[in-house]
Amino acid sequence: WAMSMAVLPPPTTSARRADGGFSQPAKAAAKVSKYFIRQLDAAHRAGIELAALLDDRLIEATVRVDAVRGDLAAVERTLSGLGLTPQQFADGALRASDTLTRAAVERSLVRAEAGALTTAGRRPVTLGAPD
Repeated sequence: WAMSMAVLPPPTTSARRADGGFSQPAKAAAKVSKYFIRQLDAAHRAGIELAALLDDRLIEATVRVDAVRGDLAAVERTLSGLGLTPQQFADGALRASDTLTRAAVERSLVRAEAGALTTAGRRPVTLGAPD
């Protein structure tokens, strides 16, 4: 089963400050939830055991934030109710994205066949006789 899983893009609408925080943490959390929920779904469909790799609270927070991501005040309220700040959620989801990406690469059929691909690439390329 081949799987395509994109790494989360950096939230361009909520650039990071010099101290590493987001200039608009609630907006970053909303944007991260939009893409991270897709990555969670892809990983689940690919057979990656999410519960073994991720904190259940992060999965719950992602689902809840994604449901209200169009309302930044609701994003802040939702995360506050879960004991998280938007910054904590965004940072955690971005770290988890890296974890899921590693897991996907480890399970990748391409990786399993990489040795054969490398060996095949070392053979000389020749032209056959003209027809």
